[in-house]
Amino acid sequence: MGSFRSKGRDQGLNRRRGKASADRQSLPRLEWLEDRRLLTGNGTTLTPLWTPTSSNLDNVQNGPMANLGQQLISIYEQVVQQGTAASTVALAFPQIEFQGNDVGLQVKSLGGDFSQFQTTLQEAGMQITTSSAYYGLVDGWAPINELPTIATLAQTQSGQPMYYPVYHYQGQANN
Repeated sequence: MGSFRSKGRDQGLNRRRGKASADRQSLPRLEWLEDRRLLTGNGTTLTPLWTPTSSNLDNVQNGPMANLGQQLISIYEQVVQQGTAASTVALAFPQIEFQGNDVGLQVKSLGGDFSQFQTTLQEAGMQITTSSAYYGLVDGWAPINELPTIATLAQTQSGQPMYYPVYHYQGQANN
């Protein structure tokens, strides 16, 4: 509660706000990181700053396929190394899209020549369905046995599997 003797201070709703809080009322200052690149070297050669330090595929943090994530590493290990059929692996990962021996994959580029990146992915056997040079994203179907090749491309920043959409039905609507 405020005092009856204000001694020159504001009364009412703004009585507790000092000049320091006036800065908080404006818009926050955002720094856009979209144009930054995690690359070294000149503008023509792409050299990622991060390189794998382990040759073990199970190493999710430092392995050669770490930029694709745990689920794609597990899919690769089950199909290629253990000899499990792709249809069996699809049953083990029901939320991920599969098409025959291919897995739905979204790959993010580090930058550089995007059309060259798309060509390199197609040479690795990826069937590209959609792509965006603005965002540096390529979606498509990649052969499961080529996942390490895609992960170790110089322009590959990250990758993730494509998931089936999730629908939540609550019941009937009374209109």
